[in-house]
Amino acid sequence: MWLSVDPLWEKNIDASPYSYCHGNPVKLIDPDGRDEYIFNEEGVFVGSIPKKGEHTGLWMGTKDREAIIFKFADPVNDPEAINSGDVKYLEFITDEMIDNALWNSGVYNEENKTNRYKYIFNESSTQNNNGEGKMDYVNTANFQRGEQQELVYGVHISQKEETLFLTKTQKGTFAHNGSNFGNFLWGAGANALGFSEFIARLGAHFNNMFIDPETSGFDSSDDQFSISLGFDWRK
Repeated sequence: MWLSVDPLWEKNIDASPYSYCHGNPVKLIDPDGRDEYIFNEEGVFVGSIPKKGEHTGLWMGTKDREAIIFKFADPVNDPEAINSGDVKYLEFITDEMIDNALWNSGVYNEENKTNRYKYIFNESSTQNNNGEGKMDYVNTANFQRGEQQELVYGVHISQKEETLFLTKTQKGTFAHNGSNFGNFLWGAGANALGFSEFIARLGAHFNNMFIDPETSGFDSSDDQFSISLGFDWRK
C-alpha cells in the first residue's frame, strides 16, 4: 500500500487510491508509477491510465503463466482502437500455435523451399488464382492448441477484429492487430522458406504498390516492423 493517494487514481477508479499494482506486487509491477492498458487473465480489456511517452500494455497472466508487460507493433493506431472500444480482447499466441500455422501453410516443405519465389508469390494472397492463399495468414491461418485442435476464438484472424495478438521474440513482447499479426506470420513463413529479411520486406513493398488492389504506395512502417518481428521469431 502507498502512504499517500496515487496522483493518477481518478483515471482508474476501480482500484484503491492507496493500492500498488492492484494489491498484487508479486505478480504485477509498476516501474514508473503509471498504469498501462490492462487486460485480465482471460484477455479482456479492463481499464487503462493514459501516460506520457510510449504506450505499453499489461496482460495479467494466468496461474500457469506470469504477467507480461508488452508494447504495440502499431503504437499509434492500436492504442487508439482500444480507447475507442474497437479492440476489447488480447490473445496470447504460443510458439506451438505459430509453428502449427507455419506447418499448415507449407513453408517447411522442401519442394516449396526449392521453388520459394513461385510459392510465396502464388500463396501470399487468396486473390491469386494460381494458389490457395496458404500464406495469406490473416484469412487462412487456424491455430491449433494441443490434441483438441481448438482455434483462436474459433475463427480466422480476419474475423476477430476486436482482438490483439500477443507474440514474444528476442526483440520483446508485442501486441499486433489482425493485419499486423498476418504480417508477423508472413515474415516467419518467408524466413522458413529461406528468404532474407531484406528481400522479404522489399517484396512486401512491391506487393503493396503493384499487386494488392486495396493498397498503394510503400508498405507501412508497422507492417514492416511486424514482418521483422516474424523473422526474429524464427531465431
